[in-house]
Amino acid sequence: METDLRAEKPLLVTGGKAKTAETADELGVCSNGVSSREPRRLEEWSRSREWGDSEGVSLAALWTNAVNQALFAIDSALSSLRSSLRPPSIPPHILALETDNRASFPLGLCHSQSYIAHRVALLGDAAHRVHPLAGQGVNMGWRDVVILTKILEIAHKSGADIGSVSSLRRYDSLAQQYNVPTMVAIDWLNRLYSTQSTPIVLARSLGLSAFNSLLPLKDLLVHSLSHQPKV
Repeated sequence: METDLRAEKPLLVTGGKAKTAETADELGVCSNGVSSREPRRLEEWSRSREWGDSEGVSLAALWTNAVNQALFAIDSALSSLRSSLRPPSIPPHILALETDNRASFPLGLCHSQSYIAHRVALLGDAAHRVHPLAGQGVNMGWRDVVILTKILEIAHKSGADIGSVSSLRRYDSLAQQYNVPTMVAIDWLNRLYSTQSTPIVLARSLGLSAFNSLLPLKDLLVHSLSHQPKV
């Protein structure tokens, strides 16, 4: 005789006596293996577990946010400190450039009566301005640099104050000695080439041709305009 195991009811042992369990609740075992006789304890345990996880996640998020804010504050403070301690850039950096903006530089003769003051020395276009003829304006500026450099070297070697008027007076004298004759010649040439009068234009053309053929005179002029001044 075959026995149908599915039809047999499970046994429940109580007080040493065996009886069949009519339901799963009487058996005290659920499909997941947890006793069904403690449903409230299981529900409370599940709820407490879920609440604990959410609390942990919330605390972790708060801690991460606080750490990030602290690191950002420290980085901002260090950036400000580095900016204050960083030496100025030489030459300075160009932060912005205005485009579509035209400017004009007035052409003409301009000369400062004195190149020096107490701890001040003017060079180049700050001291003199001429018509841009044959690049002599920049040559005059470089000559100012050479003269002032030598004057400062002499004052430094002698132990004098390099910024005093007495030390800079020599620069003022030598620079004007070279610049004034050059400026006068450039101004006269500019006036000569600015006119359209026929007699002056004819004389100008003949004079330029004659000068160009006199090589010794031409070399002397080139030497006087380009040689290094003696200090």
